[in-house]
Amino acid sequence: LTREDIEKQQSILLTDVFRTIPGLTVGFDGSNYIVQSARSVGSGCQVQWYLDGSPYDNSSNDLDQMLRPDDIEAIEVYKSASEVPVQFQGRDASCGTIVVWTKRSAGKAKPKSQ
Repeated sequence: LTREDIEKQQSILLTDVFRTIPGLTVGFDGSNYIVQSARSVGSGCQVQWYLDGSPYDNSSNDLDQMLRPDDIEAIEVYKSASEVPVQFQGRDASCGTIVVWTKRSAGKAKPKSQ
């Protein structure tokens, strides 16, 4: 998703943005929203996260507290390990990978349009 796509959604929470992406689901764990690959729901298979090109531990599911949709420049979603570019492959890539690029990183790295 590009900045323009995100702005069109007029989402309040970052997890609301993920609700519109095919292949992802957003659930609630009792205190925070959880973004998962639709094929891994209930399996315990966690999506791998990158923030501004670096691995991001989202095990606490606190994205909504960390970032707002207004902070985001682009989002890349890879639904399987075979789709993930080499620089984002890790041990958990089989469940999918989400790469979030913030506005502060926009001049440093070039996000791929999804």
